[in-house]
Amino acid sequence: MPLTPEARRTLRDSCPIVWPGFATPPPAEEFRLMGEWCAANTVSHDLYGEGALIEGFEAKIAALLGKPAAVFMPSGVMAQLIAVRIWTQRAGFGRFGLHPTSHLALHEEQAYEALFGLHGAPVGGRLTPILAGDVEALAQPLACLLMELPIREAGGQLPTWAELEALKAAAAARGLPLHLDGARLGRRRMGGTRKPAGPPRRIVARLRGA
Repeated sequence: MPLTPEARRTLRDSCPIVWPGFATPPPAEEFRLMGEWCAANTVSHDLYGEGALIEGFEAKIAALLGKPAAVFMPSGVMAQLIAVRIWTQRAGFGRFGLHPTSHLALHEEQAYEALFGLHGAPVGGRLTPILAGDVEALAQPLACLLMELPIREAGGQLPTWAELEALKAAAAARGLPLHLDGARLGRRRMGGTRKPAGPPRRIVARLRGA
């Protein structure tokens, strides 16, 4: 008999190691640890995104990724929709590309369409990452192309480094901006296709400017 959601949560909470991801302490313990850290580091409240802690964190991420600036978002859903909205506005039309199993389509219930009237066009096959040939075969213009690495719904697949380079070149040839799902940056090292100096830095540096 399949486990109920409550039984699955109970089983998960009893595991010292959780894969993928990490074990999360109970709320009371997590807040206690956060409070101790804040006290030890003399942390003050930020106010509407301004403050030493949040601004220092944003500056650290921007430097890590080789970007002029970074901004913290409360959720990845918000960040993804903002990115899509920016690129479609710059392009002057509302069509953008995404993998057939993209989180935006499967798990965010196509909010881009409901909120902004945008159209997400599937690019590539469901069981493989987006490759250069998929971009070269596009018959319609796109405002941008969203990438998720790895492809979670297809067994966590990653392209090889050469395939990633070819994808960037194909996108650049079409003047197509690539947007990498930031939630995947920390998991890039697990792919094993190339050993980067730092998990996010090298892959974003390769994609930057595409």
